[in-house]
Amino acid sequence: MMRDTIEVVVATQWSRVLGVAAAHLDEDFFDAGGDSLLAARLAVALRKATGLPVDLGTVFEARTLRGISHALRTENEGWGRLLTLAPDGARAPLMLLPSGGGGVIGLNSLASYPLDRPVYAATAKGLRPEEGEPLGRLTELVADFAGLMTAAGLPRRLHLGGFCLGGNLAVELARRLLAEGWEILSVNLFNTSLYAPPIDPEELIRARLAGLVHSAGLTVDPGELRPEAVFDLLSAHSPTGLVETDHAAFLARLRVAAMLRHSISGHLPEPVAAPVRLFSAPDRDDPEEVAGVGRRLPDWSELGFPDFAQVDVSVGHHQMLHDEQVLKAIATSLLDCEDQGS
Repeated sequence: MMRDTIEVVVATQWSRVLGVAAAHLDEDFFDAGGDSLLAARLAVALRKATGLPVDLGTVFEARTLRGISHALRTENEGWGRLLTLAPDGARAPLMLLPSGGGGVIGLNSLASYPLDRPVYAATAKGLRPEEGEPLGRLTELVADFAGLMTAAGLPRRLHLGGFCLGGNLAVELARRLLAEGWEILSVNLFNTSLYAPPIDPEELIRARLAGLVHSAGLTVDPGELRPEAVFDLLSAHSPTGLVETDHAAFLARLRVAAMLRHSISGHLPEPVAAPVRLFSAPDRDDPEEVAGVGRRLPDWSELGFPDFAQVDVSVGHHQMLHDEQVLKAIATSLLDCEDQGS
């Protein structure tokens, strides 16, 4: 399981170079089939994806996915927030919006699968403390992502997509980009629910802290569910589960996730003039979120989108973007929408 954006980028390029995903964070690149030529290709791929001066020595010295990621993490200040997960391809690009954590965790399979198109992904502002406070309004988030894409000079004819909460962002970004003259070939919603009851961001942070403690097999007094205390506890008892090295970075990730969730609370999108495709798993709507809203909401198919289609998949929320049949269905849908827009 990848833990942050850097590991996602390294894992994506690793699988593109070797043709197979890393089995775990500590797998050795050379034991997995790498050689000096493939190591050079990995270094070049990482330079293209990150803009950092990755050299062949980094791969030879660090060797594992964890080690290479750690080496790049020390250069973290050189990273931008718009990442190139797949640099080339004959088809129109796919631009991915961040999911609930604010990063691109879980999206790397869309870049590893042979889509024959560039794949870009954006992270939310604030994941690094030096970026400042995270954005909490949907309009601010959309304007920020549009600005990133414009500044990077992305092609103005492309597909948008987002997993879970990222799908909500993709719809609103499509609306803004269309108004600015971009051609949006499709908006792809990967198991995106419309149920997002209002909730206090600080309450969301406390719930996330409790979940982290529980996942590590630890216990803590409810009064100690503070970011600093939980960070110290996890650092002492489960250090390999953390990628942050200080309190500020740990709190930044928590705040981004909380503000993203807050930004879509109660939001029901208006129709948008682009093809919208929903890839829906059986567990798309969380029963607790549904109960929190307290009433039935119209589903995506009932919102009046002029070109909408739903693809039901049999696997669950966390497996869908790693399932071969789902990825094949996404690839086919992108081609269909692209040919339709030609």
